[in-house]
Amino acid sequence: MKSSDALPLYRVRRSKIHGTGAFAACDIRKGTRITEYVGDRISHAEADRRYADKADDDNHTFLFTVDNRVVIDGGIGGNEAKYINHSCDPNCETVIDERRVFIEAIRDIRKGDELGYDYLIERDDSDPPNVDVIWACRCGSPKCRGTMLLPRKAKRTRKAKQAGKKAAGKGAQQASKKAAKKVAKKTKQKALRKPVKKVAKKASKKASKKASKKVAKKAAKKVAKTTTRQTPPARVKVAAKRKRASSAGSVGRSSVSTTRKATGRDGVAAKAAVNKVSRPGTSSKDTSARRSGRTVGGSARPSR
Repeated sequence: MKSSDALPLYRVRRSKIHGTGAFAACDIRKGTRITEYVGDRISHAEADRRYADKADDDNHTFLFTVDNRVVIDGGIGGNEAKYINHSCDPNCETVIDERRVFIEAIRDIRKGDELGYDYLIERDDSDPPNVDVIWACRCGSPKCRGTMLLPRKAKRTRKAKQAGKKAAGKGAQQASKKAAKKVAKKTKQKALRKPVKKVAKKASKKASKKASKKVAKKAAKKVAKTTTRQTPPARVKVAAKRKRASSAGSVGRSSVSTTRKATGRDGVAAKAAVNKVSRPGTSSKDTSARRSGRTVGGSARPSR
């Protein structure tokens, strides 16, 4: 903000509004800090004691309240800022900065215009009935409220209070319903997502199993092919010979088993039959040994 200590931005002369007023000595731009409200800094108790003898209908003082502790009395040790009058449509405002009071322009002010700010005087329960007349405003603005006091606070009737409570209750109910709907939507979305995820997992598992089975089958086929191809022809011949030998042995074994069964049933008849079949010059023992040797597949040894 621009400071106004070097140049005189306003002059004091007679005012149409009330007594003496302050007027712009030059064009003042919006946001310019015009001056500081100075004076004797006292307490509220001292201000009440100092002006206790004034009449109730005399409002002519230069007291400016800073906060709950400090009051500036511009009538003692003050400057020309105390002559700036009240206005219901002001072109200035007061700004308290570090417990100091400054007057600043809130819009562009032309040279010769009277400066004014809203006094914002608060009402009190002990005010007389004609307090608005005592603190009457004559700023002449279309927005003039007729007094320098703040507007009265409208008292709320019981009906208005009840209506306000009902409106608040309805608003709370609507807000709770909206919140419940949002929660329900979220839960539904979550519930729908869960089975989809499960189905996807199952499908992926099945697909992986099928793929693994196919791979295993292919691998087994490849292994079988490689094993058949890698067997040499010599081994195949040996395996064929072994098959032939095993078939011959099985035939001999069957004949041996039949003889054994026969001797087991009737040993005497079997011996007689053998003796009849035996050739001349050979004994029954020799023929049995030879036969037994032939069936086994080895050479028959001579009997001693």
